[in-house]
Amino acid sequence: MLVCVPEVLNAAQLVSLRERLERSNSWVDGRVTAGYKGAPVKFNQQIDERSETAIACQRIVGAAHVAAGPRGAV
Repeated sequence: MLVCVPEVLNAAQLVSLRERLERSNSWVDGRVTAGYKGAPVKFNQQIDERSETAIACQRIVGAAHVAAGPRGAV
């Protein structure tokens, strides 16, 4: 599920996330997280959830979300 929370990340954080994702070699077939019914129709690449890139990105987004306070609540 995608949840959009506007204006939680600043420009520098967005640049950092994009650079990390562009440099990463931790991309995997998106079907690894699909159930048996979804796998045949899922055609995407996604970052490996266990990779250093994913963990670093999660920390950036999580810290920004906390800093946003109630404004960043979903």
